[in-house]
Amino acid sequence: IFDRTPVLPMITTSILGMFEESHFVYQRFLEILAMLYYGAMYLVIKTFFSRRVAIIVSLLMLLNVPLSLLAFNAELYYKYFAIYPLLLALVIFFKERKPNGILMGILMGLSFLIHPMTLIFSAVILILYLIRYRIKLEFFKRTLAIFIILILLIGGWYFIFGKVKTQSSV
Repeated sequence: IFDRTPVLPMITTSILGMFEESHFVYQRFLEILAMLYYGAMYLVIKTFFSRRVAIIVSLLMLLNVPLSLLAFNAELYYKYFAIYPLLLALVIFFKERKPNGILMGILMGLSFLIHPMTLIFSAVILILYLIRYRIKLEFFKRTLAIFIILILLIGGWYFIFGKVKTQSSV
């Protein structure tokens, strides 16, 4: 489950292909990703607390040395980038009374495709659905799209990964 999935390297390769391969472009791309992470955290904190608290926490996050070095240590903080779509899914879950299952599934699937470790956090969001809707027909209606998207992505990834691993061992 901890083998890397291909989305972030594919996006990085495409951007480097458009703007030529240079360390400067790569660093700016990673800094943009880090800014998106701070933005998502701001939205999550603002959802639960006030705007003032969200600003203070964002400033404290900027002063946090390991988080501020995201752009320089992309390999070390790969999982932070993977959590970004899940943070957006959490904001949608708490902001909307009846969140869109397809959008939630796409965000959770994107998160999985960046790093499979996020399946643990996706399970937490599904538990939140369970708490909100209990085991009723509404729960199954709201989570069906999420389950289908995640099962297709996980199954596809492990089918491809298993096939490549089997071929490389031969």
